[in-house]
Amino acid sequence: MGVKVPKMRLVDYFCKTTDEWHVIKRVLFPLALKKNGEAEKVKVKKELNRAFFLVMELAPGKPLDNLTAREASTFALRSTLQVTCAEDVHEAEHANRAVRELGRLIALDILCNNWDRIPLLWPNEGNVHNIFFDVEDRSVYGIDNSMATIPKGPKRDAYIARLRKVLSNITAAPSVVCEEMAAVRQFLAACTAVPATVATCVQLQLGLLEGVCDAHLGLDFDAATSPVALKESVRNMIAMDWENVWANELKIIDTSFHDEVLAVFAEFYPKVDAILHEWPVSRSFVSYNDGLSSEYGHDAVKILVMQERNYGDLKCAQLLDDYLSQGWSGRKPDIVLYPENWMQGGAVSQSHTTIAAFSRVAAKHRAYVLLGTMVERGAGAHTYVTSVLLGPDGCIAGTYRKQRPGSGYDHGTTPGVFETPFGRIAVLICFDIENDDVLRATLDLRPFLVLNPVWISLPDTDAMSRTSKRTCAVARDAMRRKFEAFMGEQMVTLVRCDQPHFLGATGSSQLIGPYCSVLSPNNGECRFSASVDTSLRNFWQGSVPPRPRTAKEDNTGNRYIVHVLQPPTLYGGGRAPAAVEHVTVLGPKTVATISRSCADVRIFDVDTGDITATLRAPDTVTCVTAAAADTVLALCAVRPLLCTWFVRLSEGVLAEEARFCDLPEPAFSIIVTEAGLVLGHAGALSLWSAPAREHSARQLAYVALPQSRTPVKFLVSVSASSLLAVHEDGCVASVQISGGHLVCSAVSAAPPPLPTCVTWCCGALWVGCSDGALRRIVPDASSAAATVAIAAGGAAVTGLCAVSWCGPWLVVATAACEDNLLLVWVGESGSAEVRHVFRGHTAALTCLACGGGVLASGDLHGEVRVHEFVQNAVPVGLAAMLAGAT
Repeated sequence: MGVKVPKMRLVDYFCKTTDEWHVIKRVLFPLALKKNGEAEKVKVKKELNRAFFLVMELAPGKPLDNLTAREASTFALRSTLQVTCAEDVHEAEHANRAVRELGRLIALDILCNNWDRIPLLWPNEGNVHNIFFDVEDRSVYGIDNSMATIPKGPKRDAYIARLRKVLSNITAAPSVVCEEMAAVRQFLAACTAVPATVATCVQLQLGLLEGVCDAHLGLDFDAATSPVALKESVRNMIAMDWENVWANELKIIDTSFHDEVLAVFAEFYPKVDAILHEWPVSRSFVSYNDGLSSEYGHDAVKILVMQERNYGDLKCAQLLDDYLSQGWSGRKPDIVLYPENWMQGGAVSQSHTTIAAFSRVAAKHRAYVLLGTMVERGAGAHTYVTSVLLGPDGCIAGTYRKQRPGSGYDHGTTPGVFETPFGRIAVLICFDIENDDVLRATLDLRPFLVLNPVWISLPDTDAMSRTSKRTCAVARDAMRRKFEAFMGEQMVTLVRCDQPHFLGATGSSQLIGPYCSVLSPNNGECRFSASVDTSLRNFWQGSVPPRPRTAKEDNTGNRYIVHVLQPPTLYGGGRAPAAVEHVTVLGPKTVATISRSCADVRIFDVDTGDITATLRAPDTVTCVTAAAADTVLALCAVRPLLCTWFVRLSEGVLAEEARFCDLPEPAFSIIVTEAGLVLGHAGALSLWSAPAREHSARQLAYVALPQSRTPVKFLVSVSASSLLAVHEDGCVASVQISGGHLVCSAVSAAPPPLPTCVTWCCGALWVGCSDGALRRIVPDASSAAATVAIAAGGAAVTGLCAVSWCGPWLVVATAACEDNLLLVWVGESGSAEVRHVFRGHTAALTCLACGGGVLASGDLHGEVRVHEFVQNAVPVGLAAMLAGAT
């Protein structure tokens, strides 16, 4: 029901997996001996002999009668006519939320007949000490909660009659204080020493209605989860009724009482739902403790952008449900965004077919869902272009009417700014964001996030042509460049969701933040997610904000851009894409990938997200690299082959030449040197001439390695004529290339366990390992491998790249579910320190590559993210930290 109460749990004497019960007794027992009086000692000792201890969270805050005058003023709301500026709106929204939370608490008390708190249905003075107010969070906690069900009979009938009367009076005139609220009004005034205004009582009534709504929707029990089943499961746990706790406290709970109260809630639900939707003040948003951002707190929010067509309400709702239920290895999205013109028209209500279908998905996955826009038929002949925002409870959390619509539609007049557990978010529809007065009025309310559903029309008649796709990419880039400076100035993140290009739109979905932009996978149907830091919203967490990311005079400058690339899938179902096995940067705007157990090499155009070429090999490909600007090499291990393709990357067209050279034995790694190609085999290396259009590669030299007969998994270039070979078991060999020959010697350092990736940086070999650590090896006879711990959470290191951004850095990919791409500073002594985390991937990383000022990383979900650093290849936000590091 969204009511904040202290968390609690039972500590069991009979638990076999922990001795927590014994620890608690051992700590608390000496306190009993310090008590004055034998009676108190006996009482404490008796309590410590219980088979169960109840451990309860210490609720933050203080009772209402302990608030200062300023703190208590929260409960003295002003009317909307007295709220005249942005600061007033900000304060008023916090106060509205606190008072509505108090109303929700009353709804919970009604359901449980908890009479010892707020005197609404109960003829008493109330108990102020059972309400805590968290001054920092401006939220209300209910403590010392109890349940006193009423048996069937005249007393229950009288209780239900009082409840019906209260709900009838409130729903008949929600803006009028009902007569039953007089006692509550007197109670608040007495305990806070601040008069409870009419506005306070109205918001309290609305909060009560919200609690009724959430109880009706959220407490939809089945046979397994009903109160009857819960009570029966507790009874079955009891081996012995110690001091008649079951008989006197639990057995007497009559679950039919809850059923009767919930039946009244269901009876009034249609009226309540209509009131909460039509009421002019946006509903307060509840900070749900479970499911909403539980892994990260509220320091980040994950947004899922759905650039897709509407296949029908039920099918699209099922597609979203399936997508969110598919077993995310990382954090699920907190907000889902659909494009403009996505919903069917009609009146905005919970019974609208699209809203009803998606409300169940939103409630199931505890996510906000912005359903693009619809043509709303308002009162009279008015029509609006309206966005509907569903909350994590599945109810309509807010609506926004487009303020600058096209001809034939009425203009909205109210900014679409809403409070969420993550912070304040805003909605602007399409070209509302292009109108300075609308944009400024919205940003004056200080949102940290702006959701922008759009349909940007594509003038090209052939929406599937390559020319139109390039036009889409240009339009998307122009949009980004137009707003990136402004977002940096305002410290706001803009998320745009467009329709796919085959529907006549540009497919320009993207995220534009103060220091980073994330571009959609392509211009067609696609989905992509991005994370936003809700606290600092800086590229570099914890640093002083750097200079603006874009220079105003020419609208250029430091930019950090993420291109999201996804493999083609059967949209709306079908087999999940295979994990990315290997990624290679072929050029600043081109990458090549291979998927696990796949015989194809896909070449992506970074700008458009299109697969410009698919190179087919005779067998499963294990690794891929580039020998020249127009030459792609790959290895097949099952059938030993060296594959060579000649590709005109500028046109994205595969040339006719494709050569496949049989190898004498399987090869597991390949590197391009000035002398030719070096291939790693099981305990050996071979040197080959570089292939050309006129002839295939031929073997020049072969040498057995001295230390191990296991496969050479990695080859690392140290200089033009030397490299290091790393075996599967961790043994390392030094290799010199001279006169067409290979000369090998062992590196004496202790081999690291199960190496997963390697790179060369600062005169040392850095090895990522399956235990989540980095090993630093200096290829010298007197050296020993040094282990460097990084904050990877124990996840295996799956990728390593060395980059030079004003000093030596390592980019580290890990198999963690989230925050798995790390920027590590390498110190002079060989130390390694994580300085930044690139957010974005939703699954464990599998591979990493760099080159040409970009990084490319692939994950288990088949997604590749290309991180582009513009201007001197230095990510914005690193300037201050880089200067300090050097």
